[in-house]
Amino acid sequence: MNFSQLKSAFLNLIRRSRTEDGFSVEDFCASAQHHVTRHIVSKLHNCLEYLRSSGQLSDMKHIVISGGVASNNYICNGISKLAQLHGLETVRVPQRLCTDNAEMVAWNGILCLRESSSDVHYYPDIPVTVYAHARFPIGTCCRELVPSKPRRKLGISTVHGDLPLKVFDKEELRKAAKASNPEVV
Repeated sequence: MNFSQLKSAFLNLIRRSRTEDGFSVEDFCASAQHHVTRHIVSKLHNCLEYLRSSGQLSDMKHIVISGGVASNNYICNGISKLAQLHGLETVRVPQRLCTDNAEMVAWNGILCLRESSSDVHYYPDIPVTVYAHARFPIGTCCRELVPSKPRRKLGISTVHGDLPLKVFDKEELRKAAKASNPEVV
């Protein structure tokens, strides 16, 4: 499921449920926040597992949390727990710097300049028409290299609360199941 599908599912749920007796806005919002956190943490875990298996994680020391995510303590806590699991330190951009899209757009511009993006136009060459992009690539995309699922499964229920995250190695679980019941293939 991607983020757009998650958002659509919650919008549909609130349209169906908001007029029912016992509907709690607080519970609905807490549930949405938890599912968004699970989604972000799961995707990030998969990426970190890929970086670990490809030998690239050893060069990393930090995960930077910025934007709207950095303004949400619950989401930051989930990401911080994941970072700790992978031996990384979490750096959270101050909230006062995360609420203005102009700052994030300006930072995107700086990164585009550093990458010598073809979308950067200098004064004499500014076109008459400029197109807006819903998504904008910065650097090289390696999305197709990352497997759809991580080798070690994340214990999603451990995202909530103060307990550390748990992971389950799929191969070890299969071996243990086979050892306890040799008839299982």
